[in-house]
Amino acid sequence: MELICPKPTYVIKDAPLYETFEVTAASQNILNVLQAFDFAAEQARTLGKPALLQGIGEALVARVIFYECNKKSGSRLDKTDNYQKTSTVSLRLKNDGLFKFKVDSPYVVGFVELDNEERSRALVQEGYDANCKGKELIKPIKDAFICNLIARARDNNRFAPAIEENPLKLSTAQVKGKSEYGQHPNVVAVFGSVKLGELNASYLNERGYDAGFVCDFTAKDLEVMLKGKEDSAHMRSVGLGYGCSINGIYAYDYFSKDGSARAVVHVDAQKVPVEVPRSS
Repeated sequence: MELICPKPTYVIKDAPLYETFEVTAASQNILNVLQAFDFAAEQARTLGKPALLQGIGEALVARVIFYECNKKSGSRLDKTDNYQKTSTVSLRLKNDGLFKFKVDSPYVVGFVELDNEERSRALVQEGYDANCKGKELIKPIKDAFICNLIARARDNNRFAPAIEENPLKLSTAQVKGKSEYGQHPNVVAVFGSVKLGELNASYLNERGYDAGFVCDFTAKDLEVMLKGKEDSAHMRSVGLGYGCSINGIYAYDYFSKDGSARAVVHVDAQKVPVEVPRSS
């Protein structure tokens, strides 16, 4: 990968899956998800071209390329090591056969990016308001917008079984380019790609982390949370980070929690080709 630093954006070339795309500098302040979406919208107005809040895959690519450049030249990391707010959301629901998930589990979790359109921002606002009151965002799957999000995640193979133990701890050690972390279905579902999962495994291992974590609700949690609401989806934001560490994915983040944000100004960069390991 290559990082080019013209103003006002950074250009990332030869990135896995994304090829070439542009990102803005990180937000000066830490932002909740609602503020992060507004930050991306403001960047679009300033630049005069489409800009979306980074998805978790773009946040990972930016983190890795800024780190590589920092190693070579001592250039700044531009807050890429901070906890990252993203446009990625998680959806948890009962696997009752309605959506024909290719997942053998009673409860599943899926991942999808939101755009900056009114419906997406309204959903983020709803999640933010609920989380600020100590409540959850649980939406009926018959809602057309929610149904569309579920279908997009399903069609991109970004659903996985709900984890059995939280946090999910996975080795980042790679043998012939493959690791327990990068090949795990929940990591693949989050990033939408084995390549990105292995990119993070390699990065974390080099940084001295022999394990990466996925933090999320367990299947037992969801059995309780969705009791009597089997026709609904439970939603949270997704962040890149784990407490004060870089070696995690926070798949059940509050919409009201703070972190760093940046905008992606190449619209096609949001369309992530998906790679899923084939069953042996």
